[in-house]
Amino acid sequence: MKPFKFIVLFLLIASVLTFAYQNLQKVNVNFIVWNKLVPFSLTIFLAFLAGLISGGIIFFFLGKKSKNKKKEKQRKLDEKAEKSQSENN
Repeated sequence: MKPFKFIVLFLLIASVLTFAYQNLQKVNVNFIVWNKLVPFSLTIFLAFLAGLISGGIIFFFLGKKSKNKKKEKQRKLDEKAEKSQSENN
């Protein structure tokens, strides 16, 4: 399995480097009052990174709500089980 992971990682890195090399032309990026000429590949990378960060934040908070709901449901089921056991005894 290790050689497979190494090959996949190598292909991924090679693809990213090829993309970056083929997209070195400069593009104008405007953000609020900031205005810069940056390589197109950097623009794509920064947009990807912003998406990863914002997606991670969203899933972090949604995941916490989901875990709390699961814990609450499990607690209620445990209470019902204890109640039915005590009624049977």
